[in-house]
Amino acid sequence: MDLGHYYTGELTLRRIRVLIRHLPGDSRLAKLNHARRRAAGVTPESKIEDADPSVWTQTEWMLVHVLDQLQLLNFGYRQAHTKNRLPLPKFMPRPGSEPVRRKTLNAWFGAVGLPPLEKPIPTH
Repeated sequence: MDLGHYYTGELTLRRIRVLIRHLPGDSRLAKLNHARRRAAGVTPESKIEDADPSVWTQTEWMLVHVLDQLQLLNFGYRQAHTKNRLPLPKFMPRPGSEPVRRKTLNAWFGAVGLPPLEKPIPTH
């Protein structure tokens, strides 16, 4: 989209406003507008929009939320159709959260007489 078309009449101010308003949330202009609105007290703070863009985009946050909901639905269906108690599903780790330690590896270290690991082991 060429903004020079505004001067020839092919692009209206309304169209420019619509284009700017519907920019992706991780675009520079959208982030700048959000920061200005938050500084003015118009927009409440949100952890997703304040997250480092190199970690996850808003689309990835929404996809992982959908994945969690599907896992809960699947768990509920399976639990309703079995007599045994099923373990809760494991959700996908979020950026910035502590990685889960592997209990079996620490148990192995303990069985051999070594202290457990102090640093968490990445699980990817």
